Amino acid sequence: MVKLQKAKQLLQQSSKTVEEISDYLGYANKSYFIKLFKREIGMTPSEYASWN
Repeated sequence: MVKLQKAKQLLQQSSKTVEEISDYLGYANKSYFIKLFKREIGMTPSEYASWN
């Protein structure tokens, strides 16, 4: 998914919060974004940001 690739990039290269990234990418709500990210990437956005 293109949006998740952009989310990964933003998590690595910006200081935006998960909520800001979710809004920026047009997800309906933060919870849905986190659930989708975890299902596709295998960790939450916060975990991914800390891991990288």
